[in-house]
Amino acid sequence: MEPSGDGGRARLDRFVPTGQGDLAPSGAKARVEANLEALRTLRILQGQDRPATAEERSRLARWGSWGAQGVWQIFDEDRPEHAAQRKELKELLSEREYAAAKRTTINAHYTDAAYAQAVWGALTRLGFTEGEVLEPGSGAGAFIGLAPEGARMTGVELDPGHGRDRPVPPPARDHPE
Repeated sequence: MEPSGDGGRARLDRFVPTGQGDLAPSGAKARVEANLEALRTLRILQGQDRPATAEERSRLARWGSWGAQGVWQIFDEDRPEHAAQRKELKELLSEREYAAAKRTTINAHYTDAAYAQAVWGALTRLGFTEGEVLEPGSGAGAFIGLAPEGARMTGVELDPGHGRDRPVPPPARDHPE
């Protein structure tokens, strides 16, 4: 990570998804597995105190939240079919992180890459070429990752499953130090 000279922020190599296939998969089982893989990857990066490689950024980008249909059931202690994944999740997250992740299940629904591409396409056709952009619910980073090169993105995310101080950072370009 090279300092960007912008007041304590650093610029990561840009991860640009080509479409939804590079982001959260469809289906509850696939999404739970992708989320767990992203958390495993993040814990390795945190343990080694280093930025992600391109391959690791690809794994992190497949994070898909706990709010999608069927995914939230991992938190339901009465569902034995999710016992193994729930056990691993509890091992990967602190008690605080686990409780916060569980709370997000009612509102953690993320934008498909096709919608983010359409929004950026419309903004570009309207004349947007560069500037500061606030992404107030950055989630897994579809809008950030698909932003035009001239966009200087700031992502905010309340879900503890994202960002530098939370389990899974979005595939963002600008990231707080």
